[in-house]
Amino acid sequence: ATTSFTQTNGGLMKNGSWLFLIVLCIAISGCGNRAVKIGVDFDEDRAKQLLQPGKNSIHGSALIRQAGGGVVTCAGNIVILMPVTDYAKEWARTVYGSPEGGYRPTSGRGVVFPESQKFFEATRAANCDAQGFFQFSEVADGPFYVFTKINWTVYGQFGPVVQGGSIMKPVSLNGSRKLEIVLSP
Repeated sequence: ATTSFTQTNGGLMKNGSWLFLIVLCIAISGCGNRAVKIGVDFDEDRAKQLLQPGKNSIHGSALIRQAGGGVVTCAGNIVILMPVTDYAKEWARTVYGSPEGGYRPTSGRGVVFPESQKFFEATRAANCDAQGFFQFSEVADGPFYVFTKINWTVYGQFGPVVQGGSIMKPVSLNGSRKLEIVLSP
């Protein structure tokens, strides 16, 4: 049996739990059917190296300000910490338009990544608390993407409409750094 490299709140997820992360990543990409094949191989060894316990930590929050001025946080949602590899950079460019971070509205055509199981397994996950805060502890030195989705429903003339989207930000850690970030478009 193989062991998943995915970590959640500092612990390894059980085999098969990667399916949740794949579904989350597809959901973050939006609803749709455009299949994209990444043109570079996934460097599983580099991702494993970046997922080893380290001395850094990330404390953050995620929010979107609505057009009317209200604020919606990531409360109750999952935040993903993804090691930056060449494959991850191409994934970010496809989903967010740039490997340097971005925002992707919920509406629009989605993206599916066939043959990406190991890529989505090689992540860590944390939960946003009731106030929209999250934390990753014992993070290794290196570059990572932090991303989550924030959605809400409004009722329009033709029924419920989901608004919001996903937000991604690159971070770089080294030397026992305690990084504080805010994910917001």
